[in-house]
Amino acid sequence: MSSETTLKGAAIAILVGGVVAIVGATQKPWWWCNTFGCAAEASPGTGALPPPTDGGAGNSGGAKPPTDEPPQPPPDEPAVKFVPAHMGPLLMATNFQGMDINNGESVQNVQACVKLCADTGECQAMTYVYPTETDTQNGTCWLKGSVPAGQHNEYMISARKIAAVGAP
Repeated sequence: MSSETTLKGAAIAILVGGVVAIVGATQKPWWWCNTFGCAAEASPGTGALPPPTDGGAGNSGGAKPPTDEPPQPPPDEPAVKFVPAHMGPLLMATNFQGMDINNGESVQNVQACVKLCADTGECQAMTYVYPTETDTQNGTCWLKGSVPAGQHNEYMISARKIAAVGAP
């Protein structure tokens, strides 16, 4: 038997062994889920699926049976976490006309206007007007007591305040 025949036989044996190992293995190879998707994650290193947690027929691990009660948060965590009031996204080229609670305050930039509204309790929205020919350094910040309809204006930026959620 020639060495070329022996090498071909060894290569075929390795290839067949690899296919058998992949097909017959209890654990999918690393690329399997990326290529075909996996319905459930296997336990690390074992290839075994995790035990069921639904309390159904596969309930041999002592899991609690299902109830009609909604799940309760752990006692040390509030049901709703507190999220303070904050400003929403900037609406470019938008003017919230009217509902002013100030007389138009001179500010350096739109970020200063956003902060002014966020820090003012009764402010629900703001409109920043770009600097003008008479004041080339500062823009004007108009704070709003409610949120009027937005109107298109290339020289203005507006934003709404998003209310706080939960209790502090």
